[in-house]
Amino acid sequence: MASYKYISCDDHLLEAPDTYSKRAPARLKDVAPHIENIDGADVWFAEGAPIRHARLAAAAGPATGIATAGVKKVTYEKIRPGVWKAEERLQDYDQAGVYAAALFPDMLPGFSGNPFSSIKDTELRRFCVRAYNDRLAEDFYAVNPKRFIPIGILPAWSVTECVEEVRRIARIGHKGVLWGGLSDIFGYPWMGDPYWFPLWETIQDLDIVLCLHQQSAAIERIKLETGKIPENMRIAMRSCHKTSTIQPTQELLLSGILEKFPSLRVLLAES
Repeated sequence: MASYKYISCDDHLLEAPDTYSKRAPARLKDVAPHIENIDGADVWFAEGAPIRHARLAAAAGPATGIATAGVKKVTYEKIRPGVWKAEERLQDYDQAGVYAAALFPDMLPGFSGNPFSSIKDTELRRFCVRAYNDRLAEDFYAVNPKRFIPIGILPAWSVTECVEEVRRIARIGHKGVLWGGLSDIFGYPWMGDPYWFPLWETIQDLDIVLCLHQQSAAIERIKLETGKIPENMRIAMRSCHKTSTIQPTQELLLSGILEKFPSLRVLLAES
């Protein structure tokens, strides 16, 4: 029996290559996210175009050469299995002394609060949110409900859809939901707006956790042309990542949300 020492409140998962394709209805099969191998690298495609390489940004145990070669030649065969497979992840947990972990998404859904922002079609985005949440429940929580803690993502473009999805995923095992915090930068009402009150009420009533994760690149205040960023500006941009939870935390504390919903539980991850 392993000697467990930790519960991780901020783990990240990479989707399996067939996460979306095997769940897509016929009308979305051709445009749903799927993996194509381009010049030796696994690449996620959606709506007929590449959207990102298949790699979790901070994954454990990169194979030799991946760390220095970047993402250009990464394939699922080279990615540590525990990054995207449940049983292998449990083995890694045993080795590291981790009893359980809260499971956050990777860079394809994103964790800024505007999931699948690179996808243009709202119906497809809605499907991707549900498929991602279903995968957490079916492929991880169902394997070990004591050690895998699913954190769902939400269709942030509609509070009504958010409420419906929170209720749905709570029924299938999710213990928390990811909220970006700075929703107004994406054109939605800011988090203290009464527009969102039905969401906070639902999360509170279901006794699941509202999770705010580091916003990361989504709120970079320095916008320079890709490939022409001086090193000193790169350092400044990275500092934005590290401090990006400060503003949504302040807004949460001062907006009156916690007074209006006093039983709302909150997790600040990577903050």
